[in-house]
Amino acid sequence: GINAEYGEFSPEGTSQAARMPSSEQEQENRELIDELEEEYALDSIYAPSHAAAEWTAEEIREYFESDGETAPPPKPKLPLERPGDQVQCPEAVAGQWQHWTDLEWLEEALELVERYGQVEGPDGPLVLDWQQVERWPIKDIDEWYASAGVLKATSSALRPPPEGDALKMESRKTDPEPQCWSNCTVHAYRREAMRTGLAADWPSNLSEEDWVIREAVEASLPRVIRQFFNPDTQTFEWSSLGGYACGEEAVANRGIATAMFWDSSQLQLICALKYGINSQGGKNERVFFDLVHGGCIHSAMVEVLAEAARLAVDPLIGLVEYLCKLSKPSTHELCYRIEATAELDLTEGSNGKFVRASLVSRNQEGDVVGSHTARFLRYNSRGPISRTGLQAYWDSLSLSRPFAANVFGSNSTEMGPRAVLAPCYVKEEGLDQGLADRLLSQDIELDGHKLADQYRKAAMAFGDHRSESLFPPDDLYLNQLQDDPTLVGPWLKHIWDPISGEMLSMPDSHLSGNEAMRLRGIDFRHFLDPKAGTSHGALRFSEKAVDYAFVNVIHPGPLLLVIDEATAELMKATISPTCSTSQFKLTEFKSSEIHVGETYRVETRTTQDIPGKPTIICECVITKADGTVVAAGEAQMADMLRIHGAGVRKSLQISLR
Repeated sequence: GINAEYGEFSPEGTSQAARMPSSEQEQENRELIDELEEEYALDSIYAPSHAAAEWTAEEIREYFESDGETAPPPKPKLPLERPGDQVQCPEAVAGQWQHWTDLEWLEEALELVERYGQVEGPDGPLVLDWQQVERWPIKDIDEWYASAGVLKATSSALRPPPEGDALKMESRKTDPEPQCWSNCTVHAYRREAMRTGLAADWPSNLSEEDWVIREAVEASLPRVIRQFFNPDTQTFEWSSLGGYACGEEAVANRGIATAMFWDSSQLQLICALKYGINSQGGKNERVFFDLVHGGCIHSAMVEVLAEAARLAVDPLIGLVEYLCKLSKPSTHELCYRIEATAELDLTEGSNGKFVRASLVSRNQEGDVVGSHTARFLRYNSRGPISRTGLQAYWDSLSLSRPFAANVFGSNSTEMGPRAVLAPCYVKEEGLDQGLADRLLSQDIELDGHKLADQYRKAAMAFGDHRSESLFPPDDLYLNQLQDDPTLVGPWLKHIWDPISGEMLSMPDSHLSGNEAMRLRGIDFRHFLDPKAGTSHGALRFSEKAVDYAFVNVIHPGPLLLVIDEATAELMKATISPTCSTSQFKLTEFKSSEIHVGETYRVETRTTQDIPGKPTIICECVITKADGTVVAAGEAQMADMLRIHGAGVRKSLQISLR
């Protein structure tokens, strides 16, 4: 951490200064310290923040080998004036002293002053006290600026999993105090993540037999477990339940199993990922769509990107942008390898306030399945009292009502009589392959707009029947949509069967019906405006959608899931049910504005559809009742019918349940 207590200048100072490492040696010392801290993490031995700048490599090794007992004496402060090389001080320090001797350090410090400019701290603009920080390592000055004068690197104690109901949290009565974030650093986060990983069990859907985990274990990579910073206790905490996209909750309810490892030599996160049955694109009583829902993929990838950013740059971040490019579909029970990296965003105008992360996912054959990038806001960079800084983060952890969404009785339409739950070639005794082959040899409708008409009729006839609801009976916006004569719906996801030409009802898709509400905490109803070609939806969340087990911050995954589903369903109902998402971009996201038990509005429209061209673009905007945009995204669809023609009939994978 930041530590300026180095003693007074003494005659012995010259010899001590002579043994100080050069800038190149300091970097090598930092690498050595990182290596030794990982080696001695189990013994909780960590070097002081000034060790890299002031100790030799031999002294560093001696310190760790002695269990932290043997440390060289601190380097004394430099006098205000000394003979030798001198440089004129910046104007800001002219009143303190006139000359400087540590030229290399001063040049780097001045670069930071120029790069950060004027930063607002808790009590006004930050002013660097040059006398106080004259022997701080450069990285600590950088951290001090980046955290608006709050962040100080210290380690925190390992916390056990919270006891009792992890989904309950009392309302906070006090405002955040800046010092409560002093333990929230990337160094402390990384240590806690590694130490927790030493004793953690594998997710129930993964084991050391999976190829990615086997390779990571053979490479001696430490496993890391996601932590969450609790401002009340001022420490990192974790729960075996995990969160929306990590831990056993994610395995059981979202079909997402992950095991993450930190590669310190490459500064990258390695993740083993396996999808389970609850990640399905769609299912009913007889069949399921044997491909992972795009929204489920986004949930998993954002989780990995965020963890890479926490481990590499800053643990206190919030998603603001996300881009997904899919090369291949993902399916169940296969293990995928993800490699993710993150770094401080140094593009013009970022001013150190953002982190950029990227990843590539591959199958066991080495094929790229998808590439994903994200941009995260560093909450500390906005100052403790900023609306988008720590105050917003603090507020988002609390509720003035009990932390549980009310579950109401059904307030939706009854299931229609025209439901098709299984293709005609699926019999009670199993699949009739002969009938399926005969159907494939016959002609069916292959005009996209006519198929969209069939899809719309089947979906609206089936309706959206639910036995439970997250919406209260008097929800103003949902009732407004249901009473609007220009709208039809609501409807649930259907899938076009290219073998029989039928539209298959999928009331239990990843975002449809009771299952989505019970397992993923999402109740989404959308209605179609046939004349305008747009859709309008109402959306609510329960505690099942929260980011982590004991906080009230909605994970980005549910929002990405809603945007993915809303855009895809609009395309299927208005252009062709053969459209599939190839690229997805989240353009706006405000996590501190999204809470359990509130109703949000979802508006979706097509922005590009050129006749004959296979690429269609659709956008979706999610707002609060007052019009505040909380999330927005754009999906680029590929119409497989326009690309493959009649060959599209062999592209869909449907399996018996």
